[in-house]
Amino acid sequence: MFNTQITTITMTDVIVRLSAAVLLGAVLGADREYKRRPAGLRTHMLVCLGAAMTTLTSQYLLLNMHFYTDIARLGAQVIAGIGFIGTGTIIVFRGHKIKGLTTAAGLWASAIMGLTVGAGFYIAGVAAAVFIILIENFFSVIERKFFSGTIDFNVIVEYTERAVLARIFDMCREKDIRIHHVEINGKEKLNQNNYAVLFLRLNKNVSAQQVTEMLRQDSEVVSLKII
Repeated sequence: MFNTQITTITMTDVIVRLSAAVLLGAVLGADREYKRRPAGLRTHMLVCLGAAMTTLTSQYLLLNMHFYTDIARLGAQVIAGIGFIGTGTIIVFRGHKIKGLTTAAGLWASAIMGLTVGAGFYIAGVAAAVFIILIENFFSVIERKFFSGTIDFNVIVEYTERAVLARIFDMCREKDIRIHHVEINGKEKLNQNNYAVLFLRLNKNVSAQQVTEMLRQDSEVVSLKII
């Protein structure tokens, strides 16, 4: 069943492969639906089904219709084109907190899983479904355990004198706040203020509100903007 050389696409092939795609897509979608993610049961089923149909169509054109063309071309378009659905599942909160990346990545993986099932590569499709479920559930526990205590915090600081940056850096070292990156824009005109973009990673003992309050206490800080 798994190693037979395919020379034609039969009605049985179509029904079995599309059914397998719908079933595997439902397995992934049910988990996302249970967690109330943007892309749930029906979305995953449709993405996986559509990808499977793409592979079946490519094989049908070659094996049944004898159109000698690149059968991987349609599948390549699925892999690239699924991004427009994945983008719709990504939500940005207050400019610095992002949700939905895992769901978007899961949709992309679901599409490729559909391509493998549509090609009759059932072992790879089932194995992919198992791994995707493990990644979205088991590894999320590990992620929460080791990384949930940190928060990325990005802020634009407008200030009058550069000496304020040294005090900000000292405050970060004192509070064990990691500075990922700093972008500094100096004065272009005599009466303009300086700007600095700070990319910080906070620990569980310091909140974004506390950092904002500490920065505002400096007399040389003119304004703050969270991004």
